[in-house]
Amino acid sequence: MPVIAMHGIAENVNSKLFQYRNIIEKDKFIFWLNKLPENCISLSEYISKKNGTVITIDDSTIASFWAAKTAKMKGHEVTFFINPYYIVNQLPYFFSAINLILDYTQKTEIIYKGIKHDITDYRNKNNFRKILKSEYLLLKNNDECYEYLDKLKYIFEIGKINYPNHLKIISIEELKELKDIGVNIENHSWSHISFNNLSNKEIQSEVQKAEKWILETLNHKTSYLALPFGNYCNLHQFQNYKFYFLDTKLKILTTDYEFNRKDLTEILI
Repeated sequence: MPVIAMHGIAENVNSKLFQYRNIIEKDKFIFWLNKLPENCISLSEYISKKNGTVITIDDSTIASFWAAKTAKMKGHEVTFFINPYYIVNQLPYFFSAINLILDYTQKTEIIYKGIKHDITDYRNKNNFRKILKSEYLLLKNNDECYEYLDKLKYIFEIGKINYPNHLKIISIEELKELKDIGVNIENHSWSHISFNNLSNKEIQSEVQKAEKWILETLNHKTSYLALPFGNYCNLHQFQNYKFYFLDTKLKILTTDYEFNRKDLTEILI
């Protein structure tokens, strides 16, 4: 089995809404867990043994919390990669806002940078979403993200964004609950900004700030880093950039330790 990557579970998942992108139906996840021939192992054990099944969960959302808790309560080891910035500030992820804007807008077309885009259905919205994501990946800090989000809300004529529960952010108490039941908490960077646009000093800050916060808050020293968007191509050209790991010292793991993560949403299609 591959190393599994996922971003959370929810009930009543609607695959035609962007807010459920990469979110798995709760019952479907439980059914998959129950079908596994043996319990999932920890990431460190997998790296040592080179076999077995590993569950890794990214981001600090309620959907991720429920996935981690559900798997752990069924006896599986879980590695949970978090971004402390969102937990500390209790702010939803910026890309969650972009997804919700696409869900909530009443517009059927958008003139964006002088080009008209049809957004009448999911397929056309998804094509436009790719443009937004490519721009979002160029942003260098949270201030730029907020400015970008405000611009999109204006263009799409969206006021206040109401976030569904599964996209809200876990509390420190919920994070501690996961640690107390044995979920392994690891580093997904401080704020999920793409490393491609940051200096080496800024990258170190993103990694070390998250590492320090997890140590001080949970009394836990992290061992692994899951790249934000997986795309730090200055270090290595990844064929499938979403699903590689680096250790928290920002050194590429040895060849034997490099591996792909397989998105569970693709497995459960």
